[in-house]
Amino acid sequence: MRTFSFGRHLHSQIVLPLLVVLLLVGTVATVVAVSIIGRVINDWVDETSRSTSAAVIAQIEERGADAVRGAKLAAENAVLEEACASRDVSAISGQLVLLNQSLKADNLMLLGGNLLHRGEYARAWALLGRAHEPLLKLVRLSERRTDHWPTPSRALEDDLSIFARVRYQGCTGSAEPDALCAAYRATWQWGRELFATVGGPLGVDAPVAIVEDVVTTGGSVAEVIELVRAAGGVVEAVTSIIDRGGDKAFDAEYLPLLRLEVESMEPRECPQCAAGTAIDSPGSRRLS
Repeated sequence: MRTFSFGRHLHSQIVLPLLVVLLLVGTVATVVAVSIIGRVINDWVDETSRSTSAAVIAQIEERGADAVRGAKLAAENAVLEEACASRDVSAISGQLVLLNQSLKADNLMLLGGNLLHRGEYARAWALLGRAHEPLLKLVRLSERRTDHWPTPSRALEDDLSIFARVRYQGCTGSAEPDALCAAYRATWQWGRELFATVGGPLGVDAPVAIVEDVVTTGGSVAEVIELVRAAGGVVEAVTSIIDRGGDKAFDAEYLPLLRLEVESMEPRECPQCAAGTAIDSPGSRRLS
């Protein structure tokens, strides 16, 4: 008589194949997981390497640019020191003008004033930071602390006097209109004072060029010249895109890009006036 063991049959026919299948599935899942993890790690390593390389390259380029600027400024400073030693006012003036032009402080401040007038306060606020770089360079010149010339705000707290640091804080502000206008006024005023401090003992005044779009009689230009001179500036020249011809109301050198001879006459000689034609020419000086 033959007997069967149900437990042995279950073990051999079901459990063992199931274990084999589970083992195969687990092995395949492990291989796939290891492959995915390896790919993720490789991608992360590659991305990290690229980011690190880009950062290193950027730092090298920045330091190289700083080195070039530093060498250029050192050369300019050497020429300026030589001119000061010789007391050659003409050479000193040339170097100070070169520095003033390279700093572009006046251009930045004029652009900022225009932005404030148009109500573009966010843009004017961003521009003010750029105007502070030449301002701080003038501060360093006046205090003879030019160690960090390429980046004048660097180590400012250690290099500059407490007076300069407090004065600089007054030239900063938020993008709120009143605070921003006050910061621009403070920056402009201090810049004028600093230029006088650096150039005054050498008899050098701040050079100014006046730029217009169209000039006819030059009445508006004459008023600007008067304001500039009252503020201590020296008007070196006036330029415009178009000169409409005729005598000018100012005495500064005039260098227009294009001269047009536009006929002009007294009202009693004007044929349109004689015909009763209405003529409206308010001009920019009379615009509200």
